[in-house]
Amino acid sequence: MAAAVVAKIRGDAMGLDAQRDAVHRAAADALHALQSVGIHQ
Repeated sequence: MAAAVVAKIRGDAMGLDAQRDAVHRAAADALHALQSVGIHQ
């Protein structure tokens, strides 16, 4: 969240892209963790 605020203040679109990518990686990691224990959507 702080990264988004700093990016907005700086007008740094790359900062927003980096945060989005980090969120996507975290979601993928969580899904893989659930799948590894046998929980599937």
